[in-house]
Amino acid sequence: MLIIVSPVEPTMDRIYIGRTFCVVVLAGMGSMSGTLVAGLVLGITESIVLTLFGASWATAVAFGLLLLMLGLRPQGLFGR
Repeated sequence: MLIIVSPVEPTMDRIYIGRTFCVVVLAGMGSMSGTLVAGLVLGITESIVLTLFGASWATAVAFGLLLLMLGLRPQGLFGR
């Protein structure tokens, strides 16, 4: 059974689309295990930055990891 705690609006996707794109690029297209690892890495990193530096830096970290991954390993974590 699904219980919705907060109101659902049509514009809710704007909050999550950037992080979702970062997870897909970090993981590599089509890599399910990479998606799990990338989601964990992004979540833990954003939580640490959120605690230490504040909420305004949390989204910047996601795109910083994205740029770092594209520079170092363009095919993703477990990409072929």
